Amino acid sequence: MHVALTATCGKNAYPPSPSSVYLWNSSSLHLSSISFKNVTFNSRLHALGIDKVHLVQDWGDPSFRESFHTISLVHAHMPRDTTMIALTTSTTLLAGPESIALLNILGLAPGSFFFQRRSNIRHDMRDIYRVLNHGIGEWAFLDLDWILESARKTIIYCGTFSISFWLQIHFFTKAPQTRIRLYNSPCFPDYNRGSSLICRGP
Repeated sequence: MHVALTATCGKNAYPPSPSSVYLWNSSSLHLSSISFKNVTFNSRLHALGIDKVHLVQDWGDPSFRESFHTISLVHAHMPRDTTMIALTTSTTLLAGPESIALLNILGLAPGSFFFQRRSNIRHDMRDIYRVLNHGIGEWAFLDLDWILESARKTIIYCGTFSISFWLQIHFFTKAPQTRIRLYNSPCFPDYNRGSSLICRGP
């Protein structure tokens, strides 16, 4: 983290600005670097945030990405008043031995932390299930023609680039006057940004 920023910016990554607040993003590989052990940096830390904390246990196996286990050790080397915020989902961290093992890895004893569960239910959305009468192995997607008839902005997730391409061809053939765009990594960034703005607009 410190090394990357110093090399990129060409200046000290820890400028003397005690009144400023910074948010640092780091990969697990940088947590064990010498630069991360900077005393000045550690003394200014107020909170440690860990996203997808279940990966500390799942990916921290020595045969895969042992560096993920260093995440569990970082908090122990920080000032005692440093708050740790760990985020995960109930679908990836089940109650029982799995969650207990993760708490042990993080050094969290019962009564020393707050566990808050928040629902991700979106009351402004609803699930619609439709039975497909045609397979998706062909290059015609007749079961999705209703989307063109709805005349609403729609985002369709495709598992492969190939399916998304042929779906676009199918829609172009059915409704050439309708704006149909791809959004994926082969597209230019400016094109993807334009697609995102179109979806966010009225």
